[in-house]
Amino acid sequence: MKSFLQKYVLFPKRLGLAPYFWLVWLIVMVANLIPFDTLSKKIQIGLIFVFLVIYRNTFADRKNFLPYVITQIILGFIFTALFRNPYIFVYCAWVIGSFRISEQYFRRLVTGYYIVASIGIACFIYQIKSDLFFSANYISDLILILIFVFASPIVARSLTNAYTKSVQTSAYYERVLQVVKMDERERISQDLHDQVGQVMSAITLKSELAQKLIKKENYAKVNDQMIEIEKLSRDNLNLIREIVTDLRKETISEVILKESNLLRDSNIILETTNEKAANTWPTDIQDIFAATIKEATTNIIRYSKALHVQIDFDENKNFVTMTITDDGVGFSEADVRENSFGLDGMKKRFNIPNGKITINSDDGTTITAQLQKEK
Repeated sequence: MKSFLQKYVLFPKRLGLAPYFWLVWLIVMVANLIPFDTLSKKIQIGLIFVFLVIYRNTFADRKNFLPYVITQIILGFIFTALFRNPYIFVYCAWVIGSFRISEQYFRRLVTGYYIVASIGIACFIYQIKSDLFFSANYISDLILILIFVFASPIVARSLTNAYTKSVQTSAYYERVLQVVKMDERERISQDLHDQVGQVMSAITLKSELAQKLIKKENYAKVNDQMIEIEKLSRDNLNLIREIVTDLRKETISEVILKESNLLRDSNIILETTNEKAANTWPTDIQDIFAATIKEATTNIIRYSKALHVQIDFDENKNFVTMTITDDGVGFSEADVRENSFGLDGMKKRFNIPNGKITINSDDGTTITAQLQKEK
């Protein structure tokens, strides 16, 4: 039941409560039609239900954004021209302005909206023209309607751009901070390697010297000490090398910082959720996910024709999960070259105990990768 509601009824969680707030006005519209005693009112109720479904699907199914928006505009025209209800156009306006689409795409869409809305409003004014001459309230209401219908796309677009820049800036500085921390770890690892390595080398030399002194000392005792010192020094050198190797692994933030710049240059918007939590995951896990992100974004830029990429990070008691979703054209098995290094490379990274990756391209492309937490 829960999955059914999430798939067909509820708005996506990432939108919060905002879409539900807007539905209050639809409730008011329905209430104004009570009682449903005429054919006109029954038709309006049916169209409101259709609009509600289309409005919800616009947010839930980004792949079909354009046909859904066009349907909303048509319904807005019907309500305005036939039923003297122009407020549906306000919903269309905010949807057009609030979606993260390219500037060129937005201009084309809003131009079409303005043309249809202008014709609809003209029909609306023609039907109420007699009332306009006798009531100041009608004139003030009409002015308010015109402001909301024609200004809403621009206002919504401005708010969306400001919010997007704010989120991207916040995420950008968080990634920069992670990179700075990584640079500091690199410096420390180099110092450890140079300084402690020298000490370990000195211990090794002393052990060799001890071997030469065996002729003058207690052979068994000196030889035992020499072997112990030599073994200790070599073990510690190996440990230092392991630490340095671990510190040089790529983090999720470091890779996302680089890849977000490449996506931005290709006019593709990148958003993430729970990225901050993912930065606390073990370095081995981050390194595998980071390599997957790099390969996925390369494919997205080259082949997907996507406008939006979403990377979600999640974890539970036993597993960590990363999901990369784009709204591009996807691909079929026939499109994939045999022994494609990109997809094969992704799958091989997760060919470990309790590692799992699935790639689905039915609607855009979705990559879901999962690794077990270290115990």
